[in-house]
Amino acid sequence: MPLSFPCMAATLNYSGDTTGEPTWTRPIENGNLPPTDLSDFGTDVNYQSQPFYVDTGGSYNFLSLAISPANWDNYLFLYQTSFDPLDALTNVVIGNDDFPSTGRAGFNSVSLTANTQYYLVTTGLADVYFGTYNDSITGLGNITAGLIPVPFDFSPTLGLIILGFSWQTQKWALRKQKEKSLKIPQVPFENISLMQG
Repeated sequence: MPLSFPCMAATLNYSGDTTGEPTWTRPIENGNLPPTDLSDFGTDVNYQSQPFYVDTGGSYNFLSLAISPANWDNYLFLYQTSFDPLDALTNVVIGNDDFPSTGRAGFNSVSLTANTQYYLVTTGLADVYFGTYNDSITGLGNITAGLIPVPFDFSPTLGLIILGFSWQTQKWALRKQKEKSLKIPQVPFENISLMQG
């Protein structure tokens, strides 16, 4: 399950486990360029995705360490704007398998834009590779794990509040007007007596 918390330093660390997670057909790394092909043998690979964003644009480094089983063959992908496992080549920025050896995946000096949604996807080389991992993102600015908050537009809510207040005021004024026009005769208190029978 994705985490959601701000990292007030220039490094965000988190852990996960791809065991038993949903599967996808992963892309094939393409050096420093976005992947353009899907794997022929990584067609049912478990994955986890971590949404995040940064508050300062610039160069960021990414590292994934395979923990258990020791040095399982992990793979890392970075997506910008959105991530759809059924459309794995759309929005993919970069991918890497061995950084520089099995059990380490990552990439350095990737340019990120401030306040843009990104997804770091941790997966395996093939269908038989899955396990626990530790991922880190390091860079210039604060890194927040989670989705970019959507600003709340108060104008429709404020309009409904004003409309409701106006309706209540009109209702009160009509009630007062009716009370004035419908004078109910009151029996003076001194004219009331108790009768016993």
